[in-house]
Amino acid sequence: MIQNGATFVIVDKTTNPRDGNPALLIQDDGGGMGPEAMRSCMSFGFSNKKSKSAIGQYGNGFKTSSMRLGADVIVFSRHLDNGKFTQSTGLLSYTFLRQTGHDRIVVPMVNCN
Repeated sequence: MIQNGATFVIVDKTTNPRDGNPALLIQDDGGGMGPEAMRSCMSFGFSNKKSKSAIGQYGNGFKTSSMRLGADVIVFSRHLDNGKFTQSTGLLSYTFLRQTGHDRIVVPMVNCN
């Protein structure tokens, strides 16, 4: 979901330098997500939509659509809140789950001030 003041979005197809596989790179000029918003975005079943007719009301769209495009997604975000920047990184990785044998979804996240 692209929002929070974004006026443009760039979508590029690129190549992963590590393994040569194709990758999508999506960038925007929006205000980003703070740590709590990132945690919510990466959590299955979270939605703050109030309307029953709104897209995204069940909180699975980003995760489901990302996994249909590829096995892994990394989200980098920078957000300004009260004059202070935070940077957050979230990872959804089917590759990680497969390689580690996890039977439940683990979503690693890193936040920096």
